[in-house]
Order: sequence, then structure tokens, then C-alpha cells
Amino acid sequence: MPAILIDSKGNTTVEGLKQNLKVEINMRRQGFVRLKTRHDSLKFASKSPHLLEKRYLTHEGPNTKQVTVKVDVLKAVRLVKHIREGYEAEKQNISAIFNGISSAIMLIERHNKKSGQCDEDLDLAVSLLNDVISKMKGTRAFYKVISKIKVQNAIGYVNDAHLAENDFDMNKHLKPAVSILFAAKRRLEVRLESIGRIKNYNGQREMLLRGLRDYYIWDRLAYLTLWIERSPRSAIDAYMQDMNLYNRMLRLRDRCEAGEASEAGKRLHFKNDFAALGIALKKMKGKEFAVDRLRDAYTLAIKEGKRDDACDLFDKTVVFLGMNKPFYIAAQLEETGDEYTRLLVTKLKDVDKDMLTHDSKSALQNLAWVMTFYSKIFAVSTIHPESFDELMQVCTKPSC
Repeated sequence: MPAILIDSKGNTTVEGLKQNLKVEINMRRQGFVRLKTRHDSLKFASKSPHLLEKRYLTHEGPNTKQVTVKVDVLKAVRLVKHIREGYEAEKQNISAIFNGISSAIMLIERHNKKSGQCDEDLDLAVSLLNDVISKMKGTRAFYKVISKIKVQNAIGYVNDAHLAENDFDMNKHLKPAVSILFAAKRRLEVRLESIGRIKNYNGQREMLLRGLRDYYIWDRLAYLTLWIERSPRSAIDAYMQDMNLYNRMLRLRDRCEAGEASEAGKRLHFKNDFAALGIALKKMKGKEFAVDRLRDAYTLAIKEGKRDDACDLFDKTVVFLGMNKPFYIAAQLEETGDEYTRLLVTKLKDVDKDMLTHDSKSALQNLAWVMTFYSKIFAVSTIHPESFDELMQVCTKPSC
């Protein structure tokens, strides 16, 4: 089946997926996805250089760890975008490291061609290599870790060359240093190749998620439009009620973070507000997830005193209550910063303002603009699913 891919400029293509992009739908919660990513294990930083080099020479490579991230589809684009930008920054970092190592090799080889003792080139080479080490500080990428060890060994050889009594003994230390630095560059080249593959993979995944995100927005706002057209008063009343619950949840979350759950003078008032919010949520249709999370947060905050865990659950509930609302969608799009959504963000903020001021006519006008905007975005698509869930099932499977 084809998938809808959208780049950051709003250009849409429909094509079959050639690989599994590891984007899974959360069947229990509409609009949420699971992303699977891999990271080089931090354990490599403490492994012996001999073992690391053996894994490189035998092509075993890094021992990666898979991490599953659960996130709403509005934030998922930004998450993958940050991953891509991180790899782009690492590529620039490796280029700077390459230049430093190349310059150090040039200085060492130039020193070898000179007659007599002259340590200025060697001092400058060591300085450049120390700068290279600082650029690789804290790295956990397998190939950068073993390159860093190579550079440290090369510095040791150059420092030993300073102690040599003649040119012959000095060259005995400098030639291995140059060979080791070339080996470090080769390992960094492997890392660059790996980054290139990961960037292509994440680039396609980012476009897929952008297509899922925009279809989700279109689906939710189409539902809101239909509701306002059929019963403007009912739609606005429900919107106001949801916003009231959303704001109460935010305030309760802030109070939880401030420690009111365990503060003697405020504990009872906090518990009463907690209970009142839970009762209000139970009376509303489709808020079962929020009720469950609130109950769990109560247990963590009041009974177990786990404030951070409780705040985590509050954050998830706040997202659940807000993610189908124009103001929340606008905030997420604005933070992601895609070029083609700038005017859309303004219109969504206007819709929110219209709903809060009970202006259903203006809200419908602004929503009509949004629907037209997305109709143009998806004009290339031949996929017209009846629901977001159907689209997710279509778009997250590789083509046969």
C-alpha cells in the first residue's frame, strides 16, 4: 500500500515504503504512535581498547540498544526532526575532527622532513589532537569511541618523540603516530557512512509522520467543523467544558510539582480538588483514559509520595485533553516550525479565539480556510480513508 509523505515545505508524495520505518499505531489511543530507535550502548565507553578494536576488525560493530518512545503524533514529527538535526550536527563535528587530524598528520610529516631538532610542529600537532579529543568528549558512538582511543595513543607517541635523543629514535615514534591517526580517520569514515544511512531512514520517517500528523489534524478539525455546523451551541459548550477541565488539570499538575500533595497545610485542599476533577471527568463521555491516569496520579502523589511520577501522568493526561483542540495543535505546529504551517498556525489560533468568544460563524470561516489548505496539501493523494486509524494502518506497513 502507498504512504503519504510530506516534507517540511509541504510538498506531498505518495509512494510505497521500501523498508519498515518502525512507526506503530497505539490502537488504544487515537493520535498516538510508538517510535522505535536504536542507540549505541553506553557500556562501550568503559570497554578495553583491545576489545573495541577487535569488534571493529571483525565487523561486529556496536552493540545497539532499542528504545521505544510513545508520543502523540503532533510531537512525533518534532522528535524525529531533532534526531535528524542531531545527526547533521554530528556530521559537522566529524568534519572538524577530520580537519584537526589531517592538520596534525601534515605537521608531523613536515617535522620528519626537517633536519635537526625542532619541536614547534610537534607541539602544535599535540595541541590540535587535544582539541580533537575535546570535540569527542562524552561520545558514545562506537566508531567515534575507538577513534578517540586511537588519537590518545597517537598523542602518547608524539610525546615520546619529544624525549628522543636523535632523529632516528624520534622517527621510530612519529611513524606509528601517523599510522594510528590514519586508522582513526578510517574509523570516522565508517561513522560518516552510518550517519548517511540513518539520515535517509529518519528523513523518510519524518515525512511519513508529517503525513500522519496532518491527516490527524484534518480528521479532527473536520469533525469539529461538522459539529459546529449541526449544533453550534452544543459544540461551543463542549469546547468550553473541555478547556475548563484542561486548565484545572494544568493547575493541579503545577500544585503537585510544588509539593502540595505532601505539605500538611495544603494536602487536604489538594485532595479535594483532585476528587472534584475526577468526578467532573467521569461525567463526560470519552474521558475514560483521563480518569484512569488521574486515579494513578492520585495514588502516586497522595499515597506513595512519588511526585515526579505523578507529574509525568499529569502531563500525559493534559496532552490527552488538549491534543484535538486548535490551540494545542497550533502550539505544536509552531514549535515544530515547518515552513508551510506558519499561516495555518495563525488560523488555528483564530479558531480557538472564536470558540472561546462563542463566535461560531467566524470559527466556521476559519475552519473552512484550514480545510481548503489541507485539501490542497492532499490533492496529490489517492488515499481517502474514513478515519485516522485506517490511515495509520495503511501508512505504517512497508510495501509488499
